[in-house]
Formats: sequence, C-alpha cells, structure tokens
Amino acid sequence: MSCDRPENQLNQQDDALPITEATSPACVPVFNCIVYVNYGDNSVHARVANLAGLSCDANNERDALGKLIPLFKTMLKEFTDGGIEVPWVDPIPEAESGEQVRLIPVHL
Repeated sequence: MSCDRPENQLNQQDDALPITEATSPACVPVFNCIVYVNYGDNSVHARVANLAGLSCDANNERDALGKLIPLFKTMLKEFTDGGIEVPWVDPIPEAESGEQVRLIPVHL
C-alpha cells in the first residue's frame, strides 16, 4: 500500500465534521428560468420563455436579468406557497432571430 501516513494512521478517519440534523442541507426547490435576450441599438430586451408575462427592457443584460429574476422568483413563490400549479409555457417557443438564450437556475 502506498501512502504517506504511518501504518497505524491508515485506518483512522480524518477530522471530518459530522453531518447532523442541524447541519444537513435544507430542501430548497430549484427552477429553470429560460431567458431570451435581444440586443438593440441602445438597450437590451429580455423575456422569460418558460413563464408567460415576464419581460423587460434595460440598458444592459445584467440590469435586465436583475429585473427579471426577482420577478420570476416572486411569481414562483406565490404559486408554490398557494399550492397552485405553475403555469409553465409548454412547449417552450423557439428563440426569435437575434435572441440569445440564457439558462438560469433559480432557488426559492
């Protein structure tokens, strides 16, 4: 056996922290937010492809996503907290000419 440890330490566990109920990960739902981004002359238009009614215009992509993602998260939280099925757009439409696709995981 090849190891840098002395033989009497090979079977000892490292000083790993135990996982207990207090430290185990919480069950946090994750949803995919599909955003189509289109660059104009002086602005960016972004729209959520898989949940209807969410779009915005902004000076840049970062600002657009900074507006859309909180709205997406709020809508999903309202649906899930209310026990309402999320009205996903299905099938998801293809991106239009000039649009770029962004896939963003969103944790509630």
